[in-house]
Amino acid sequence: MVATACRSDVEPVVVTGYIAAGSDDTAIIISHPDSLLPVRIAITDATTISGGELVAGNIAEVIYVPTEEKKGVVLPKALQITADKTFPRALGRWASREDQRPKIDIELLADGTIKQFSPTDILTYSSWRLTGEEDMIELRGTLSLPPERKKEKKKTASDAELTPPSRRLKSFCITAEIGIDGNRRTLIITSTKSRKAKLYFVEEQ
Repeated sequence: MVATACRSDVEPVVVTGYIAAGSDDTAIIISHPDSLLPVRIAITDATTISGGELVAGNIAEVIYVPTEEKKGVVLPKALQITADKTFPRALGRWASREDQRPKIDIELLADGTIKQFSPTDILTYSSWRLTGEEDMIELRGTLSLPPERKKEKKKTASDAELTPPSRRLKSFCITAEIGIDGNRRTLIITSTKSRKAKLYFVEEQ
């Protein structure tokens, strides 16, 4: 009699998270809040990939199944990967025209932070993130405002030793839309209904 082992069909698993550093053409590493450790999933010729680029920091949904067992380790295999389209389009340096005031020159980094070159005083961009809507992102930062005016009082001799009032910092969260102007990518920052700033993507030299 020949013994045969019955193996039940394995249900696909769906995971959504951030693509971690170390991902390449052969495997994608997903970091998500439901797991303490990132999940490494193999990419094969049968894997369907759609959406944006598989770059570190981007959000992706992966449908995978466990496959063959090697040395006691079950290697998951990706069936389908769908990455966000907006993330790779937003990455990089953006700058306004020289005649725009204030002149804005920022770089959106993969870890969600912003490197700012200008302005260097009243406006500071600190972070950015996806909104879930294609070609739309959020920008966060702080605005430095003049100190509040207080009622003037009679000055005394000790007033000369008082330090001047400090400026007020106000946090902001505004939206920006990625678009095209001619053959150049643009980033339209909307602070109010009537106030917008247009930035252009800076190509690497």
